[in-house]
Amino acid sequence: MANNEQDQPWRLRVLLEPKGFIKILEFILSVCMFATTAGYSDDLLYTLSCINSPDDRKIHIEYPFQLNTVKVPEGCTTSADMYLGGDASGAAKFFVAIGVLAFLYVIAITAWYVFLEHKHLEWDLVPMVDFGIHCVFTFMFFIASCVWAAGVNEVKDHTDFDNMKADVLKDQCSGNQTCTLTGALSFASLNVSLLFGFLNVVVWGGNCWFVYKETSLFGNKRDTGNGDKATGPPDQKVEVPTNTI
Repeated sequence: MANNEQDQPWRLRVLLEPKGFIKILEFILSVCMFATTAGYSDDLLYTLSCINSPDDRKIHIEYPFQLNTVKVPEGCTTSADMYLGGDASGAAKFFVAIGVLAFLYVIAITAWYVFLEHKHLEWDLVPMVDFGIHCVFTFMFFIASCVWAAGVNEVKDHTDFDNMKADVLKDQCSGNQTCTLTGALSFASLNVSLLFGFLNVVVWGGNCWFVYKETSLFGNKRDTGNGDKATGPPDQKVEVPTNTI
């Protein structure tokens, strides 16, 4: 039976095992994690009432959320360049990078389990490496999610229209000029990205146990490896009778 499996070019049955099935979940969660962040793009719309007539204004916000480079539209009488405050690009890029690296790793290790593992059953190093990388990714997902949570709060704070009117829009929205919000930013995508980030922590952390069971550190596997040497009857001395003639 083992020889037949080694002759096959792949072993899709591994995807039905916990270590393979959870890899599919990791793949989906890692893609959703960075896609919901890197794909964010929205416009903040407001109306500036000048002396003559109301004028529509738009501020475009997108990944990587380097807000201090986002220019604020000119006012009715002011023409000086004004920019939003804050910069969440570092947290956003780190969060996306962890998701992309996890996505690539899942593809590579799944290919190993499906196409190569059954041909190299004696390679105990690969499960050990997989276990170590899972532990590292679990920690990195947690750090990246916490950092990005602070980044999302920073984006929300600096794009809050009331805060903007008290800061960068202070000159535009004073006196006879009034500013009215007509289209607020939607942060649903960013909130969902945080959910996927912390879900990755749970899934990758839980899969550490199933990957650990595949390593030589696991008790049953260690005992099985030593069992061949321990089995078998002990050496017995055979006495040969001597002829007394």
